[in-house]
Amino acid sequence: WRARGDPRGEFVEVQLALADMPRWHPDRPALESRQLALQRAHLQSWRDALPHGDLAVHFQRGFAWSVSGTPAEVRDDLPRLAEHAPVTHVDLEVDEDDGPDTALPELEECAALAGVRELAISDGFIEPAAFGALLAADVWRELRGVTLGDAMCSRQHAAELARVHPAAPLRRIHLAGHISGIGDDGVDELLRAPCTAGLDELLLHGQGLTDGSLVALAQSPLRLRHLGLASVGYRDNRFTAAAVRAAARAPWLAELDSITLTGAAEGDALPELLAAGRSLRAAWLSRTELDAAALQAIVDATGFADWRELAVSGNPIGDAGARALAAGPALPRVLALAGCGIGPDGLRALAAAPPVDALDLRDNPLPADGWSALLAMDRLPRTTALMVHARDWPVELVDAVRRRYPRADLIGAAT
Repeated sequence: WRARGDPRGEFVEVQLALADMPRWHPDRPALESRQLALQRAHLQSWRDALPHGDLAVHFQRGFAWSVSGTPAEVRDDLPRLAEHAPVTHVDLEVDEDDGPDTALPELEECAALAGVRELAISDGFIEPAAFGALLAADVWRELRGVTLGDAMCSRQHAAELARVHPAAPLRRIHLAGHISGIGDDGVDELLRAPCTAGLDELLLHGQGLTDGSLVALAQSPLRLRHLGLASVGYRDNRFTAAAVRAAARAPWLAELDSITLTGAAEGDALPELLAAGRSLRAAWLSRTELDAAALQAIVDATGFADWRELAVSGNPIGDAGARALAAGPALPRVLALAGCGIGPDGLRALAAAPPVDALDLRDNPLPADGWSALLAMDRLPRTTALMVHARDWPVELVDAVRRRYPRADLIGAAT
């Protein structure tokens, strides 16, 4: 493509660079802008060159890899498209107001689905029995992941998913609740299911889960690498300290790479849980009522030497929490401390902390004069990317901080 002057060559190069680039990297905004410009200029012509019919086609690294559409559109158009493109992701769009979709049963015989690795029903509703029949079809030879949106998050849908006997074990299940949720009974269904035995990633956000689910997960034979149990919308997941401590005894916790408990757990029990996660590299613990003492215990228990990311935004850690982090031998490469009540004293402590790749200090009471004083002493926090509110900063300070950091996202700053 490059040799022929085809813009897809540059598109592939840009997407490959973005795939390997952390979201905080200074070069990322420019690459994302270039990707968008290439899409706007050429995406329609790339789509027009493919027999995609009414399907929406999404490109990755130069190829059509994902499609979204109604069951009828997938039935009619995917077979032709699959002959020309390696489509591995399908997102079904079903309008529940239109009643049962008559094309849905015909997908059970759609041979073009044999190469699909990820199935999503992120927008719309399918009756549980019809959903179960679809997943039970023999066409799913390569299916590894299932993503369900809010309307599909019910105990009945979880039960149908649990009955599936796929050709190969599922690796990923993502249930994104908001108003609906599978509840503790739905988790019990999934944990007894043969299709979940090989899961690497289980994300159950906003599912209305309580202690029973967390304890059941802890006692399960799963060997997870990624676990997400965040509270979302009106279907909070809420776990008491007792349940969190019980989860610390989970045999799979030692192999866990990342955990998300945003808004779902009581902070004082988190140190014990994280200490048991000997392979943990990332934890999202925002809005968990984590205080400075609990954060100090986490620092003491984990050391952070190899961590990629820690998010504790929205917790009342204050200046004492900032000092606890700063006193450690190392910090996670990405540190999110937005809305933590950190003031000038905490900022001075972070200025002496070990270096990080990205530091988020938004929504903290950090006046401009505190930043100016550190700048004058050449003691600003050591980070590649800085995120902070700068509404009251003078232009001179804004310019100086932007010159100091490879990437500085100064929210509300004067231009």
